[in-house]
Amino acid sequence: MTKHVQIDWNIVDELLLANCSGEQVAAEFGVHADTLYRRVKEEKGMNFAAFAATRYRRGEGQILKGQYNAAMNGNWHALAYLGKVRLKQVEAKAEPVNELIPAQRAVISLEKDSQINVPD
Repeated sequence: MTKHVQIDWNIVDELLLANCSGEQVAAEFGVHADTLYRRVKEEKGMNFAAFAATRYRRGEGQILKGQYNAAMNGNWHALAYLGKVRLKQVEAKAEPVNELIPAQRAVISLEKDSQINVPD
């Protein structure tokens, strides 16, 4: 007779919220992944992929909410990160001061080489 392993669905939810794979969740209960997948089908009425996807998305939502809350509570790094990721903000590149563009360098080089005075 096969031993029927008790699966704590609250622990399964926690692990899936943390983005654990089906194999990792099954290992937590000492069962093969196929056993977990079968039990999800039997007890939850859906395949494992659909079951896990809802929990993965919920976990991602909790991370975003935590980042948002951190940003709104003064965490500058979280705020900058969310600006870059969600708003596609980028840091401006500082322009070098007193740098000559290539065309200006070419004119100066010509002036020196040919002793021609080019008006400003």
